[in-house]
Amino acid sequence: MRESRRLVQSDAVGVAPDAADTSLWQAFWPVMNKFFREARFRMARRWLPLLAVAATAAGAVAPSLAGQAAPAAPPESIPGPAVPISKLFKQTRVEAEKGNPAAQFKLGMLCAAGKECPQDLAQAAEWLRKAADQGLAAAQFNLAVFCAQGVGLAQDYAQAAQWFRKAAEQSDRAAQYNLGILYATGAGVARDLGEAAQWFRRAAEQGDVQAQASLAQACATGQGIPQDLAEAYFWWSRAMAQGNQEAEDQRDNLLAKMTPELLAAARLRNAKAGDKEDQYNVAVAYAAGQGVKQDLGEAAKWFRAAALQDHPEAQLKLALACSDGRGVTQDMAEAARWFRRAAEQGHIKAQLFLGIALAEGKGVPQDFSEALNWYRKSAEQGVVEAQVKLALLYAKGQGTPQKFPEALDWFRRAAAQDDPTAQVNLGILYEQAQGVPQNYAEAVKWFRLAADHGNATAQLRLSQGRGAARSARSREARFGIRRRSRRGKKSGRGRQMVPSGGGPGRSQRPIHAGLGLRKWPRRAA
Repeated sequence: MRESRRLVQSDAVGVAPDAADTSLWQAFWPVMNKFFREARFRMARRWLPLLAVAATAAGAVAPSLAGQAAPAAPPESIPGPAVPISKLFKQTRVEAEKGNPAAQFKLGMLCAAGKECPQDLAQAAEWLRKAADQGLAAAQFNLAVFCAQGVGLAQDYAQAAQWFRKAAEQSDRAAQYNLGILYATGAGVARDLGEAAQWFRRAAEQGDVQAQASLAQACATGQGIPQDLAEAYFWWSRAMAQGNQEAEDQRDNLLAKMTPELLAAARLRNAKAGDKEDQYNVAVAYAAGQGVKQDLGEAAKWFRAAALQDHPEAQLKLALACSDGRGVTQDMAEAARWFRRAAEQGHIKAQLFLGIALAEGKGVPQDFSEALNWYRKSAEQGVVEAQVKLALLYAKGQGTPQKFPEALDWFRRAAAQDDPTAQVNLGILYEQAQGVPQNYAEAVKWFRLAADHGNATAQLRLSQGRGAARSARSREARFGIRRRSRRGKKSGRGRQMVPSGGGPGRSQRPIHAGLGLRKWPRRAA
């Protein structure tokens, strides 16, 4: 495939094997002969581009007729042990001699494979020709391979092109691709990149991955057809979906050359073809107005299309849209269903949101025990909001027996990530000796950290002189210690506190033992 794509890229033949190396056939024939013995003739198409390159290179140093390279001498068959004629071969021969094209093709394959009878490539070519003359596309394709390789008859690229064309016109995608290769290299036909691109397109539209890659390269470079980066992106994507190893790199190279509008158009075409990654990308573009006019309804539509193909991030985005009524009618039950589908695929944010829905009974029956399980899955993977919510369930004894040591552990993990809610709750645990020995100094430390991040509860406790704060100020007065407040210092470590209670605009409510918690985590824009 690399060789064929390089031929499409430029007018030069490309880096071909050394034309003076007479071992070309010796190098390729053992592989080809293995295919013949195993009756796997269609595999030969993967080798045709290499041999076409070799033939074209040979034509550069030897006389040629009508643009055809000087033929290489066909190899001799590799002798094998004597094979008795089988009953299958005899029965097939009877039908073939009656003029049955399917039997003629099968007999040709048997003669080439050498399993049901002694291998006879000349006889194989003869029976393939009989079937091909009757219009059997498979026979036409394999006879073309024989002509291109010089197997069982003289090598003749012009004849190969004719038989490939006959099969290609019957929509044989392998023949269409190989005919494109012959036009791209000028082997057996006049070199014509436009004609090559047309045959690549016909094969690509039938799903041939090599044709898709070749057509993408032609679109990207404008060889044989007008340059069209959006179409190149589409065909690279199609090839990438089928496992072409170079397609992703080639597609990425296009991105730097494409405007947001062009990229959005390219992704929209690929999304319409069913690509779930680009369905998600198109949804993001509509949601943000990147390269297209912002349209939350279209965004929700494409999030749903990708979500139905089990794209976990699309499932999360669709759930959030259903929860907030963005682009769709608000539906908490549907939101919970999509949160669950994404959570079950391991999406750590979806696990958090599903826990919230279960804890608050939004769209699902309230179930603190299941909420705790989902919080834990998310918390163990480092999601700070989940760590705080898990700690609160342990502190309040919801869905589990009350366990202050567990609450302390999860608050501490979240506090280490500069979460102000966890910090103020740690201060309360130290102040009230819940799960730890009472320690006013440690409590004040956590209150100050939370207050520096704008936590209103911590600021209130410090200003009113409650508990630990009062004790800390009395010690400062007694020993003449003055602590410099960090309030007002610029800090980029923390997050802005989201009001508790499940959404914006709700006031912060005290919870068990004075612990405060935001009820709905901050969402990405």
